[in-house]
Amino acid sequence: MAGPHFKKKLIHQAVIQRTTQTQNTIGELVDSWSAVGTIDVRFVHSSHRLADEGQGYPMIEEHFLLCNSGEDVAEEDRIASITLKTDGSSVDAGPFIINGVLKRNTGGAHHIRVNLERIE
Repeated sequence: MAGPHFKKKLIHQAVIQRTTQTQNTIGELVDSWSAVGTIDVRFVHSSHRLADEGQGYPMIEEHFLLCNSGEDVAEEDRIASITLKTDGSSVDAGPFIINGVLKRNTGGAHHIRVNLERIE
């Protein structure tokens, strides 16, 4: 687990959503996203790139979160929103898809890097 200096850097909170199957009004099974928790994170802007340069495709924003090891977050999840811990104000409304959950170790489990992507 991360030390107190790392935890002080986790100035944001992220709402994690997970998909479940529910029935719609005519009885069909459909995917539905629901919140499964809020975790302390550090939200970091990484880069912009075109999805397919020259083809008129949208811009892809890539970001990542840093969080404590042991948090329940998986590539199948998504991040619904990110807020400041101090006052709850919105940093980014999301949603973001998760395209990588990387455990970072330095002599033991330290933190997790969650790679995010949003297509605009």
